[in-house]
Amino acid sequence: MVSSELRANAREALRGKWGKAALLTLCYFVIVFVISFLLNLIPVIGPIAQFIISAPIGFGFLVSFIKLKRNEDITYTDFLNIGFSHFGKVWGVFGSMLLKMIVPVVLVIIFIILFIVGISRFYI
Repeated sequence: MVSSELRANAREALRGKWGKAALLTLCYFVIVFVISFLLNLIPVIGPIAQFIISAPIGFGFLVSFIKLKRNEDITYTDFLNIGFSHFGKVWGVFGSMLLKMIVPVVLVIIFIILFIVGISRFYI
């Protein structure tokens, strides 16, 4: 599927729902901005807390748009309820994705180190 088809499908899915989608997005950004601003006032703990709560809020926002596409009833702050009611699952998925990304990165770093050590033997 090319990008023009994806855009056409997205426009069709949002037909008659643009206002609700825009307000949902506005509420999401306002809440995230306020939380971010307030938590950044707290040194050390604030940014850590912001990192911890940002994934569930983003997950809830995504699920809210899926529900909107499926014509399910949603409110403008459902993303908070959805996200925090699945807090453990969200972080479980995030953790497994992180582990799947770390292994290849570590292998690349090991390869680079071995490569540099191997090349340096010829020049020393």
